[in-house]
Amino acid sequence: MNVALYARVSTGKQAERGLSIPSQIKEMEVYCKSKGWDIVKVYREPGASGRDENRPVFQDMIYEATKSSHPIDIIMTITTSRFFRDATQARVYKHILKKSNVGVVAIKQEVTDDPMGNVIGGIFELIDQYESEINALHTRRAMIENARQGNFNGSKPPYGYKVIEVGGKKRLDLDESEAAIVKVIFDSYLGSTGKSLGIKGIASMLNDRGETFRGEPWKKGMVHAVLNREAYIGRQYFNQKDGKTRIVKPAEEWVEVTVPRIIDDEKFAAAKLRMGDRRFDNPDAKRKDNPTLLTGLLKCKCGAAMSLMSGKGGAYRYYRCTKRSNVGNSLCDTPNIPVDEMNALVLCTLKQMIFTPDRIKTILGELSKSMVAEHGSVDSQQRKLVKELSDVKMRLNKLCILYEEDALPIETLQERSANLSAKQSMIQNQIDELADSRIRILPQEITTKALEAFCQRVCERFEEVENGFAKEYLKLFVDKIVVTDKKVTITGNAATMASFFEKKSALDGLTGGANRYAQQNYLLSLQ
Repeated sequence: MNVALYARVSTGKQAERGLSIPSQIKEMEVYCKSKGWDIVKVYREPGASGRDENRPVFQDMIYEATKSSHPIDIIMTITTSRFFRDATQARVYKHILKKSNVGVVAIKQEVTDDPMGNVIGGIFELIDQYESEINALHTRRAMIENARQGNFNGSKPPYGYKVIEVGGKKRLDLDESEAAIVKVIFDSYLGSTGKSLGIKGIASMLNDRGETFRGEPWKKGMVHAVLNREAYIGRQYFNQKDGKTRIVKPAEEWVEVTVPRIIDDEKFAAAKLRMGDRRFDNPDAKRKDNPTLLTGLLKCKCGAAMSLMSGKGGAYRYYRCTKRSNVGNSLCDTPNIPVDEMNALVLCTLKQMIFTPDRIKTILGELSKSMVAEHGSVDSQQRKLVKELSDVKMRLNKLCILYEEDALPIETLQERSANLSAKQSMIQNQIDELADSRIRILPQEITTKALEAFCQRVCERFEEVENGFAKEYLKLFVDKIVVTDKKVTITGNAATMASFFEKKSALDGLTGGANRYAQQNYLLSLQ
């Protein structure tokens, strides 16, 4: 028999002590010698959880064991928990190995290779999973209590802090050099010491000064994270996200830990206020910051943006395809368009052809029809999914009955129930998503007076170019403007218009499929 030994410990501290893995291997070597089996390879996995299938050494072992050359007959562990601490996953991988005629032996929990042995092995695996889940529960409870007492549970402290030991517990204290950089970032962003800088400008400034983020060059994301971290005003949170899914937990489950303050509340609030929608990854920030009316909305037929260019010392201003500017005229033949001419054309057409009572009524009517059709589609899908969910539940129930009647071995029960449970969860998620995407029907009657008031107000706002209101309203109603030869296509969102006629402030439920029908295209002539 060719045997591969697999030894694992869960934590880095266990691995550092170097006791568990050597002792596991030694016992397995003695066992193999007593059986006359040959050890062909030893797999060591320090600091890896038995509940995680993405263990590099484990996956390498499975790959080797299932090769067509059949180099391994048996994978040996000290106990079943070293192989896996998840009963379902253990069954899955044992089934994969069995297809390649490879067995799994736990020398401290030997079982026979027959149906009864499979049942007992399954019981061991369920016990391993139960113990793992209970340990995780106790560990999480202890970490939450540790955080409540003001201690730090992590390994890497937030930028600006260092970990110190107080009475055998880890706490966060100021790292004076990093804290000084945090203050520079806030002051530079708010312009406290002169001209204010953007996130990209701050990163460049720090790199030019030779400052690093713990050995790495500063990047926009790092600066953005600093400006958003509440720890700098004395509040660090533990238990914000689920450890596996990384989904944010409800705020009432967070544990607030008091840490030394770096920034005062007023400065932090001012930075948050300035950021607003100006997130570094938000394309709308570019639209808002640029004073040119159509920048951020105007696109060339080639797909590139059209941005402001000037000539003769600023005497001439025009929109130009950025691909032509950056790469060359050979890749795009869209001509430059004078800024004032394009601005006037877009605003004039929107006011005279789109934002009129009759045209708005037509758009809202088309939107309402689309929403009704969408409702029918959602209902049909939902009925189909509910039927599928009922079928899966019935099949799960039958499996349990068969097992209770001793007509189904436990390994088959576990494998099939795991597949059906996964399918049940997937179908339920689809049903929940459909429920979330359901939309309200627009009011059937919108008065002419309301339409006229709406159109008049929007057109008045389009006149206010200098103070920026025209651009803000364009952003509300226009998604993009595409220049194609001598035609311009404006794509707008009817849902935004509809929100003004709701009793509430916005169509909160108008999401998902409805927005696909909410776009309207308008052609303007440049001739």
